[in-house]
Amino acid sequence: SGTFHSVASKIIRSYATRMNIGRVKILDEKGAYAIFAESVENICLENENQISTIYIREIMDFKILYGLYSKIKNFRLNPDEIFEEFYKTIKKRIQQKDRFETKNGEILYQNDILEDFNSNKIEYFNKFKDIIKKYGEKKRKDFLFDFDDLIETWIKILRNPEFCAEINSQYKYIFVDEYQDINEYQYEILKRLTGPDCVIFVIGDSNQCIYQFRGSNDKYIDTFKKDYNDVQEFELNYNYRSISSILECAEIEINKNERNQKRKVNLISKSTNQDGIVKFIDIKNDTEMQNKII
Repeated sequence: SGTFHSVASKIIRSYATRMNIGRVKILDEKGAYAIFAESVENICLENENQISTIYIREIMDFKILYGLYSKIKNFRLNPDEIFEEFYKTIKKRIQQKDRFETKNGEILYQNDILEDFNSNKIEYFNKFKDIIKKYGEKKRKDFLFDFDDLIETWIKILRNPEFCAEINSQYKYIFVDEYQDINEYQYEILKRLTGPDCVIFVIGDSNQCIYQFRGSNDKYIDTFKKDYNDVQEFELNYNYRSISSILECAEIEINKNERNQKRKVNLISKSTNQDGIVKFIDIKNDTEMQNKII
């Protein structure tokens, strides 16, 4: 049992020798950030005298680039979509600050950086690809697997018919919690894991599909019903934690969700204590919300 990534790690280690992978070291998010930061700095040093991309250091934030890289992989974006996502992400990054400070203490203004980026977006995009390349080279050199690599490598193993059959034979029952958060890669894994004699049970709620930045999509709830035979569906609408007044408010808000008009929510309280009034507070920002909670 475990998350997709932890199970992937176990499977990969089991098949590392036969897949000619070598040693396996897991790269966490903090480690990935460090490599991206190093890659950005190396690209800056290599291109210091290039006028067309003089603002790499200011606009190529390593955390934003890692998030963009992960999104590209999780959504399986094509080249045109990758460029569009890069342009949109970096432009938003520039527009979030009125001024930038260089490592030498010089103040740069948003308009100047934005104008240069718009004029030389292809060159900046090529630098982004160079940063990704350096990141990949570092991972291969040190046998590092980031979270996205774990999923991709697990799929490669399952696409091998011999390995897939071996793995299928180990699992008669598969249970997946938080099913609404799976993405295309993870759905492929489930399909390949489910052998002819395997029973799969998933539990999920389309109204809780909130991790879409990782490619999750509640469409796989409907896809599941199409792809598997003899599917039985059970609705869990009993709530044992909240009183009816809270559930009534939640139901009203959830049913305003335009994405899920087909799935109206009907919540039933099973709480023994039904006393209480729901009060709405006007909150202006996150800080005020945190203070109210405290």
